[in-house]
Amino acid sequence: MSPPASAVNASRPARAVAAGEDLIYTYGSETGLPAAERAGGTWRSTGREVADGMKMTLDEFSELTGRLVDEVPPRLCRELNGGFSVLPEVKRDGELLVLGQYIENGWLGSMIVFYYGSFAALLGDQPLEAWEKELRDTIWHELRHHLESRAGLDDLAREEAVQLAEYFRQRGVRERR
Repeated sequence: MSPPASAVNASRPARAVAAGEDLIYTYGSETGLPAAERAGGTWRSTGREVADGMKMTLDEFSELTGRLVDEVPPRLCRELNGGFSVLPEVKRDGELLVLGQYIENGWLGSMIVFYYGSFAALLGDQPLEAWEKELRDTIWHELRHHLESRAGLDDLAREEAVQLAEYFRQRGVRERR
């Protein structure tokens, strides 16, 4: 369950995507990335073979998240006392899917949340490699928010604002809803 809005001091929906016909726009990363290539065959996760056309389950996503988070050097997680969480829902910011979010909360501390439903909406039945790459990118993106917050910086949020403005400008949207 998400923390109540009143408890959140600062929230940065930092890694979001909008699926287009042939590209995925990712703010907080490069713009206009080609859609991830679909690969044939099968992939394995938690001992279960998943054929094309089947998406990763919430449990498999949680396990993958734990494995990738374990790769992060502990010194980068100092003061991330709320840890890393996986929530099952799809989170949106207007037309964009929010994949991850760095949250600073007065009672719960700082935490990083990943939204399985958003990953599933974006990646669907793509192979494990696509899920792993998107999740790894999101982990490092959200960690950058955490580290910048600790250093009193907010450069990534400014970069995202510029990228979002350009994204909406290209689509003829004057102001973000």
